[in-house]
Amino acid sequence: MLVLLVALLTTYSPLASTRADAAPSAVGLGRLDGEGRVQGEAVQPRRAARLTAGSHGARSALERPEWAILFYLGHGGNLDAEAQAVFEALAAADRRPGVDVYVLWDRSDPDTRDALYRIGGQTDPSRYTLGSDMWLPAELGLPDELDMGGEDTLVKFVNWVLTENPSHVMLVLWNHGLGFAPTAETGMGATIEGICWDDDDSYLTSKELRAAFRRFGKPIDVLHLNACLMQMLEVLWQIGDGTDQEHGARYVVSAEDLTWSVSTRPSWEARLLSAVGSSTTPSGLARLVAATYHESLVAEGQYHTVSVVDLGQLPGVMASFASFADALRAALPEHRPAIESSRAATQKFDENADLTISEDDAYIDLWHFAHGVSHAVLGVDPAAVHLRQSARRLMRGVRGMVKYNEYLSDGPRRSFSTGAHGEASTNGISIYFPRSSEHSHYGNYQNTSATPADLELVAETHWDEFLNDLFAQGSP
Repeated sequence: MLVLLVALLTTYSPLASTRADAAPSAVGLGRLDGEGRVQGEAVQPRRAARLTAGSHGARSALERPEWAILFYLGHGGNLDAEAQAVFEALAAADRRPGVDVYVLWDRSDPDTRDALYRIGGQTDPSRYTLGSDMWLPAELGLPDELDMGGEDTLVKFVNWVLTENPSHVMLVLWNHGLGFAPTAETGMGATIEGICWDDDDSYLTSKELRAAFRRFGKPIDVLHLNACLMQMLEVLWQIGDGTDQEHGARYVVSAEDLTWSVSTRPSWEARLLSAVGSSTTPSGLARLVAATYHESLVAEGQYHTVSVVDLGQLPGVMASFASFADALRAALPEHRPAIESSRAATQKFDENADLTISEDDAYIDLWHFAHGVSHAVLGVDPAAVHLRQSARRLMRGVRGMVKYNEYLSDGPRRSFSTGAHGEASTNGISIYFPRSSEHSHYGNYQNTSATPADLELVAETHWDEFLNDLFAQGSP
């Protein structure tokens, strides 16, 4: 859920370390240069632009952008003012050549038209010209009233822009979110799931998000899930393997905890666009997104988390996670108290959005839990030895996958500081681990409810069986 503060206005932030047992460095991975690259990082080769016959493509090959940045801007039922502020910030930004910004904007006011904009210098949407830098939904094959919770809406938006043949693509899903797609009671008087909530009770489920990424015309270089609680291993596996040359995404920017609107001016979006250039790399842009968001929230003094994840490392991490889940099941009969105490000591995130972190919150930091298990499960029996080894292997994988991670604590409500062994408690990727099987979303997760999440992680690992084994004997 994109959480709103009364005096605030728009989104995110990150940090990482290279040693599995070490606490992350508070300064991230290195100094960024003017193009968003860590110093010494090579510029990736760029593909030549191709001409297309798109009806909206009256631009020569030399005019085709190196970067197309796509904002999927839904009002979510109660975010219209914030969406307006984002549009104006993007329009007012001092952009460099070779960077095009597209906004598909779903308006809540029935007297205003939903439309797609190619952002120029005009902050007033009415100043854009139909067929030149503004297109109505029908041009995309969509109904006049956009359904931002519809898979087809997202797919047709992305593929329409891809006819411009940009060398690199960044997609921003800006809206409410709640992780892997549990249900949540909202202020709109409806029960809504997933990400990209619309005001007609529509939303993108985790299953639809996965399907959409497999219908895009090319992989997304940078995906910004600008919504609460989305940086989960379950969600990342839905998006897919970052080494896939045809589908998915490579870098994901999102948050383990709640995300916030910010009032700092110029906005983080404007500062981001002024820093992106034609030679900015995908990894560099992902870091820029995270860093500008983080800096804005630090200026506000607002607690938050944010990370950049490299999905190119996902297959190895998933293999390590599957082994870890199996090792937990094997060790559970003899080492149940140590496993339960590790869960209790692990950093939680505000999954129920009550603005307080407690034992009742079901999203926990994955690295922190594995770290706790590696210290708490003692003994020389084969199950204990294998579990410690599996935990450390997973920790190394998460460290390699999280390229940038940052957070800001805020007293007792948000203590993202250190754990029992001096380690950072917020490390970039969360996992679903409720306190008991009575958790309201447990049936969604286990695919036993009327609205199953249908998660690839559940299908391909035994993490759900580990939870069932644990709760069959009691709850931590």
